Amino acid sequence: MRFIQTYFGYPVIRRALALGIVSLFLVVLAGCSLGPIDFGGTSGSNVTPGPVATKSPVPTATPAQRSLSGKVLDAYSGLPIASAEVTAGGILTETTNDGTFSFDALPLSVKVSVSADGYAQGEVDPGKSGNVSINLRPSTLSGRVTDASTGKALAGVLVKLVTSAEDVTATTSLTTGGTVTPTTVSTTVPLTGGLLYGKGLAAPLAEDTSTPEASTEETSPAAATPTDAPTSTPLPPTATRTPKPIPPTGPGFVAVYTDDEGAFFFKDVSQGANLTFKIPGYKVTKMPVGETTRKDVALEVFKPHAIYITAPVAATKDMYDGLMSFIDNSKINAVVLNVQNDNSEWVFETKNPDAVAAKNTDVFLPEMPQLVKALKDKGIYTIARVVTFQQPTMAKARLDMAVKSSVTGKAWIGGELNQQAWLDASIPKVQDYMVDMTKEVLTLGFDEIQYDYVRFPSDPAPKEPGKPTFSRPLTDTTKAEAIGQFLEKAHDVIEPTDSFMSIDIFGYTLWPDKEGKPMNGVIGQVFEYVVDHTDYVCPMIYPSHFSVGEQDCSHPEACAYKLVHKSGEFAAKRFEGKKAKYRPWLQDFDWGKTDYTSKGTTKVTEQIQAAGETGAWGWQFWDPYNDYQPRAAFK
Repeated sequence: MRFIQTYFGYPVIRRALALGIVSLFLVVLAGCSLGPIDFGGTSGSNVTPGPVATKSPVPTATPAQRSLSGKVLDAYSGLPIASAEVTAGGILTETTNDGTFSFDALPLSVKVSVSADGYAQGEVDPGKSGNVSINLRPSTLSGRVTDASTGKALAGVLVKLVTSAEDVTATTSLTTGGTVTPTTVSTTVPLTGGLLYGKGLAAPLAEDTSTPEASTEETSPAAATPTDAPTSTPLPPTATRTPKPIPPTGPGFVAVYTDDEGAFFFKDVSQGANLTFKIPGYKVTKMPVGETTRKDVALEVFKPHAIYITAPVAATKDMYDGLMSFIDNSKINAVVLNVQNDNSEWVFETKNPDAVAAKNTDVFLPEMPQLVKALKDKGIYTIARVVTFQQPTMAKARLDMAVKSSVTGKAWIGGELNQQAWLDASIPKVQDYMVDMTKEVLTLGFDEIQYDYVRFPSDPAPKEPGKPTFSRPLTDTTKAEAIGQFLEKAHDVIEPTDSFMSIDIFGYTLWPDKEGKPMNGVIGQVFEYVVDHTDYVCPMIYPSHFSVGEQDCSHPEACAYKLVHKSGEFAAKRFEGKKAKYRPWLQDFDWGKTDYTSKGTTKVTEQIQAAGETGAWGWQFWDPYNDYQPRAAFK
């Protein structure tokens, strides 16, 4: 050792000892963790390994837990909800008959979610509380709609559940029993009119250049007691029942129709939703759903009394103000306002590319929306008169959409004043054009869209050498089908809105078939093809428009009461079981030797009487000069 110390020195000894210790440590470590090790012994022999050492997990603290109980209640009634599913911390339980639930052990920080049939799902954070009360908002709504006057159930009412955040002004109030009845008159409903055609299917009347008499106020004459009582004639066939409608669909609302008992039901009612109730013959009623699961609603009947107003009159301040003064002091509560002029040009600023390209505009009323609003603010029900297929400017500009002359190849000309030209109602793009215009007219705010000239042409003009030719060969039946097809398209657009739809037809369309054929099949006006695709049917039963000898009247215009009464009898039969209402156009213009407008005459009053006696849903008067006389008849 001393030799070694002397020769190598102490540092060498220290280095050797250190290397030996490290080597020994590595051998031991290898034996513990690397498994068998071959130390160079007999070939093929191995050392059997011992068990592998593993680390034990560090124990953690058990989470703090607590019991939780509570009750699930109806948010509106405060009553307990049985069989509600309550979930917390991945554990599901169910409420008992008294709405209670409990959990034995839940983490301190956990949320509780609750669901039940007919309720919106709820969630609550109980915090440190051991007992919670959870209120669920009911998400179903049911109710019944009745007539406010009779209490009878109203079937076929369109009930819309409006889910979008739109401003809905409540026009109704709740009674203590939960029944809803309308309060003030929100809008009154009108009757709309037709064009002034002349005899039978003749053209419009020639212009009268005489100066209308100044209006005077007078005492209303006694109700007429006509001596020309209606004679007995065959009635038209009983109408078939309206097929069950399919509710409309659209963004921001869901809709149903009431059943035969007036009942309706909605599920998944969102918070803050609103309701709209709409059916022909009643005021549109709106209200919030509120905090209830039941809405029984009584709708108010309206039977309007309407007059026709042209666009030029509405645009002339003195004339318009005079009419408003007359309306204020009369039973008139509705107006039929032209949205087209006599040439069927649109009198508001339309954006429709086809109408603009054809220069089919004459903007009398650039502020039409403001005019409509002003009328509605006065409580006047507003009806937009659309001259549907008799459109001279459009027909001449778009021969691809027009009824053509078999001789000239140009737009076929009709009417005794050579003033008519027609769009071909059998062409789908013509129908679609009028539907597009309908959408635009709806944006003006009208309560109702009324289609006049909903037919094929009839009388040729004196200067027209040819016959009308259409896009394809047409029979009376296929003409009626085309008119029905258009009306169905239009009604599908109008029905989801808060506006109604009406159509003008000739008075003879109500009459019984002649020799087994509809009276007006040649122009496509067949009652059964139109009645199920509109809200109101407005026959033009001007006495002057009936043929000589009708109902034994040698001068039909003198038989005002008889002809209006007979029309009402036929209407009562045809409208049985139908949802649409009968609202006639009546006459307020002189014809032949019969005076309708002078002070003391009773022809206007007789027509009102006859319409009321036969169940008309109001009436509407036509005067091409908008000077409604005698004033006493409208008191």
